[in-house]
Amino acid sequence: MVARGEQVELWFVRVNDAWVRAIEHPTAAVESSSLDPESAESGYERCPSGTVWLRTTELVLERGTRLLQRQSAPRARQLSVMSYLKQGLSTTQRVVRERHFVVSGNYRLTPVGRMLVNTVASAEATPETEDGASLSETA
Repeated sequence: MVARGEQVELWFVRVNDAWVRAIEHPTAAVESSSLDPESAESGYERCPSGTVWLRTTELVLERGTRLLQRQSAPRARQLSVMSYLKQGLSTTQRVVRERHFVVSGNYRLTPVGRMLVNTVASAEATPETEDGASLSETA
């Protein structure tokens, strides 16, 4: 959880000519847990508001496999009271960062190229709407 919303980090693995979400990869071992012991005991259906869930995905990949990391977080906006009253916040804005990696050894990833950053505006800020975002290169 970050100020003004949710931070999402997604990993993709290159399989043939397509990107596959890491959790959908055939070798993926996925484990979910809560940082709050009470909500972990009570189950998903009764977890209180503000519960932080972590999902750990372990993959066995060959050397040279390409990976893509996509991070998305709410964009902080500074509006005066009058600007807020005139414009409102009908759309949310998120900062999306992408970084490519290659598996270089046992538990080692080597960054490839530059990080790509873009601000995406949408009526609903969900991970699904971020997947199709076009990104621009920054230094």
